[in-house]
Amino acid sequence: MGDLITLPALPVERLREVHSYGFAAGLILVLMLDTNEGAHMPLRLSAVGPEPIGTVTLSTFPHMGEGRRQADKVAVSVLRALQHAEWTIPGSAA
Repeated sequence: MGDLITLPALPVERLREVHSYGFAAGLILVLMLDTNEGAHMPLRLSAVGPEPIGTVTLSTFPHMGEGRRQADKVAVSVLRALQHAEWTIPGSAA
């Protein structure tokens, strides 16, 4: 009989949507806040799509004014790139 291996428990993520930037290329771009105590970079810019994509964290930021401004700048760029992809890829959902 083999040895019993105990895996460490992963922390449960508690996320709250702070802002939705929009929808493009089948994805919704949202800013989420990790409400777990001690989260190092609690603001998360995420793309949310249908399965198998699910939720993908694109970038993280500190939870302060400058972090929110940085997240907004990145989100505008990502949303613009997704919109451009919709317009230029034949057969994409526009």
